[in-house]
Amino acid sequence: LKESLHNRYCGRECEKYISWKEKQSVLQHNKMKILIWGVGANFEKVLCSINYEHCVITGLVDTVKSGIWKNYKIISPEEIKKTEYNLIIISTIYYGGVIRKCMEIGIPIERVYVFWDDKQGECLCINEEKRRDILFKSKIKTNAYEQKKLNMPYERGKESIPIIRSGKEALKKIIRENKSLCRFGDGEFEIIRGKERPWFQECNKELAMRLLEVLKSDDPQILVAIADNFGNLDKYTEEAANGIRHYMTGEKTRTDITKMLDLHKVYFDAYVTRPYMMYKDKTWAKEIFGLMKQMWKNRKLLIVEGKNSYMGAGNDLLDTASNIRRIICPEKNAFYKYERIFESICKYVQADEMVLVTLGPTATVLAYDLAKLGIQAIDIGQVDNEYEWYRMKSNKREEIPGKCVAELAYWHTPPMIQNEKYQREIITRIID
Repeated sequence: LKESLHNRYCGRECEKYISWKEKQSVLQHNKMKILIWGVGANFEKVLCSINYEHCVITGLVDTVKSGIWKNYKIISPEEIKKTEYNLIIISTIYYGGVIRKCMEIGIPIERVYVFWDDKQGECLCINEEKRRDILFKSKIKTNAYEQKKLNMPYERGKESIPIIRSGKEALKKIIRENKSLCRFGDGEFEIIRGKERPWFQECNKELAMRLLEVLKSDDPQILVAIADNFGNLDKYTEEAANGIRHYMTGEKTRTDITKMLDLHKVYFDAYVTRPYMMYKDKTWAKEIFGLMKQMWKNRKLLIVEGKNSYMGAGNDLLDTASNIRRIICPEKNAFYKYERIFESICKYVQADEMVLVTLGPTATVLAYDLAKLGIQAIDIGQVDNEYEWYRMKSNKREEIPGKCVAELAYWHTPPMIQNEKYQREIITRIID
């Protein structure tokens, strides 16, 4: 055990991170105190790989669940600092958001072990032989060929899938009939399932219930859009199609999402706000962006966005609008400020003003609640990023000077944009 402590800790040098007192405690009791983050579908796989000769589980960490699970107490991420531990083992496959959360709350990355990262070094708390066997079997089940094989009955139309009309049709209905739009992608579905997904919004039970309410809506003035992931994927690039297959063939993913849906109901394509990067035919984007510009032509716009979004700043995406005003909101966990944001919109919105919301899953609920009040609201997503890449003729998601890119935000936080016109458009900020 002494040798293990002095050599490496979770595959990284960590001598400076383990205090003398901690070392004596570990050596004296021959046990390291560990927390397991995530009590979802993969928790059992991690649990059966624990090397109990060298460690003891002192608790579990989860952002949604609480109480007791498998005789272990569940704590929130914020309670970790009050808990005695030597190591955190992440059990969730989508671990990027968990790592970011660890960094935010000041947990040294050297004390974090990612079970599903095959580049992770050995750890004395984990039976490496069992872990490697689980990873190997998981890869067999999830490689691109196997995913395509599992997904093929749906792609060939041999299995029932939701009815999803095109994004083009959705935009035309919005233009002709003043409809509102609420969108559901993997982030929204994962929050309903109680799982971590988007970095910019933590799982929240209330948000999950509100999203499910919107998804079940039958209000004729509200178009409910879901990501077109269920059937034929030929229109997407190979990279995009493989990414969809990886997600949809995940453990119970398709089953869970399908249970939420009404297979007789007409949905629209949520990818309408992502018309460029994921498609083989890039000319499709020109028509979609043209319809969007027509959608707000000669309209007054109230844009509700995160503080680093800068939607339409520095490009001509919004040039057809007659007037633009903005409400600036938190770029992360906007749902925690939901009441203030909603009240602010209701306070400032003008007659015949279209509200565009880009706030992740919070936008889905906001657009719904505003539409219920007779205010036309569009959950517009990351359309500005797509438009920038379209103008750049880019073939990959890349940094956009001065703007936050959701997929790259962990690596890139833009400086405040210096744009006088943009600054004049801001009518209020809901940050603190």
